[in-house]
Amino acid sequence: MSDLCTVPLKYSIVLFSPLPFVGIRSLSTRFTLSAFSEIYDPLLEDLVNFRYPTSNFEHSKEIHEADGFLLVYPVNSRDAFERIPACHKHILGVRGVNTPYPIILVGNKTDLLSERLVSTQEGQELASQLGCKFFETSAKLDINVTEAFHTLLGDIAKCKAAQVAALQVESTAATAHSWSQKSCIIL
Repeated sequence: MSDLCTVPLKYSIVLFSPLPFVGIRSLSTRFTLSAFSEIYDPLLEDLVNFRYPTSNFEHSKEIHEADGFLLVYPVNSRDAFERIPACHKHILGVRGVNTPYPIILVGNKTDLLSERLVSTQEGQELASQLGCKFFETSAKLDINVTEAFHTLLGDIAKCKAAQVAALQVESTAATAHSWSQKSCIIL
């Protein structure tokens, strides 16, 4: 079979946050290792293969190469929430709009009930405006972490399969076109 028939099983995911300390490392650690740590552990970081650009937008290479994105804000930070549209715009600016790639908006730290500053409804409305799916999670309590990642991975797989199918159609059309350009003379 040709390379066009294979869909990769390894994906690059960028967890993107407008501010530091929103829990993106905790989310990826919870998903990959089923673990949560109150403090940053660099040993766990070596085991997790995710990318974590922040809003300084210096990581365009990671954004360009990513297969999918989690845009993460903590529900206890209105500032981070209000910066999400700029992060989304930056991703679109780097990636463009012609190639499909999934983006999921994630409101993290839902375990901090008494500190909540962003409602679920506000998160849903922003996700609708941005044209992406929405989850609220708690890495600490393991709420919706697996669901958010599995949804993203499923969406990535669908995008990749669609890209492979499109390439196969283009390849078939190119082959048919090249045969139609040839002439045959029988003597």
